Amino acid sequence: MARLTSRPALAIYCHEPEFFIYHPGVKVFLITVLLFVAAMLLHVIWWRIALPKKQLPTLFRLFIIFFVTVVFLVQVAARYNACNWLAAPTWIDWLTVAFLYGSLAICYLITYPAIEAHSPTLSLMYALYRSGGKGMSHEDAASFLERFQFISARMGALIADGFLVNSDGLLKLPERNYFFFKAILVYRKVILGLRNSGG
Repeated sequence: MARLTSRPALAIYCHEPEFFIYHPGVKVFLITVLLFVAAMLLHVIWWRIALPKKQLPTLFRLFIIFFVTVVFLVQVAARYNACNWLAAPTWIDWLTVAFLYGSLAICYLITYPAIEAHSPTLSLMYALYRSGGKGMSHEDAASFLERFQFISARMGALIADGFLVNSDGLLKLPERNYFFFKAILVYRKVILGLRNSGG
């Protein structure tokens, strides 16, 4: 350690692979950031080339498959000594990276429906921005929201993503167990005591 600390920090960072070994927090942080940024770049390129029909499920699978593929390739490269520093991440490091990467991915997945669909809040904010500071009356804002088919657009997105099925003009749940949504409802009603519908 004395050899590492006796040299400038920049030199250690640029020329010493041991920096990653002796600083697991920095190593985990950098790996997580690089993985998430790379996954987001892949997401953007894919969406620009060919927009998936089921966007949210596809995005969910992309995050998982990309992470598993990278871990596999890095471990194979480290096993055959393709690069010395690749041997540094241990399985504990990968578990920590998976937790941080998964947290970032889940946060993005939660916000993505608001990005994908027409949001009443965002649309109203954009309309107010375009008003050039003149603002809107309550009546104008209500009229603006009534002109946009937000509910129809949201229903269409739910059907396209496979969360709802349109069967002979009737909306139904797909024939699979939605444990995740049931868990959220139980958490809302039993844990938080929220009885009103919403979300």
